[in-house]
Amino acid sequence: MTDYLKLSHNWRTITSGINRCREQLSAREHKLTLVDRMILIEMSDANRAISKRQLAHRCCCEQQSLTRSLSRLAKLGLITKIQDPDDRRSQLLSLSDPKAPLLKEQIAVNQQLWLRFLDPLTEEERELFSQLCSKIATGLDSAEMADPDKIEALSRGPETMKK
Repeated sequence: MTDYLKLSHNWRTITSGINRCREQLSAREHKLTLVDRMILIEMSDANRAISKRQLAHRCCCEQQSLTRSLSRLAKLGLITKIQDPDDRRSQLLSLSDPKAPLLKEQIAVNQQLWLRFLDPLTEEERELFSQLCSKIATGLDSAEMADPDKIEALSRGPETMKK
């Protein structure tokens, strides 16, 4: 039987360790915050102009929490805001120069961090971990997990969840 308390503790330990390392790097290099780095990496991964809403979804945060970082990155010339051709009331965000040295450096640092975190795993275990994370992410993106009634049911206990 799965020990969910231990699983939860291990997951918090992993994410906390990853964030702690990223924050230490952020404090030393270029004065970019953890959110700044995350934005640059997610925008690079998207490989196209995206809305603030889409970026917030990719970064797993609220749109409002991106505002300060987006302004800072725009002032640094790392991102540009362009008018959305489909909705003139909103803007799309894009990388000013996808090949900028700073962006390449951030991607390389992110990759090195992941290599370090996954070092205890064999190549097969890394692949399995990646597949499991993808499966969990897909489940979290599902319409069922977006249903407020089902999320509310979780707070009352798993036996109240409808299949």
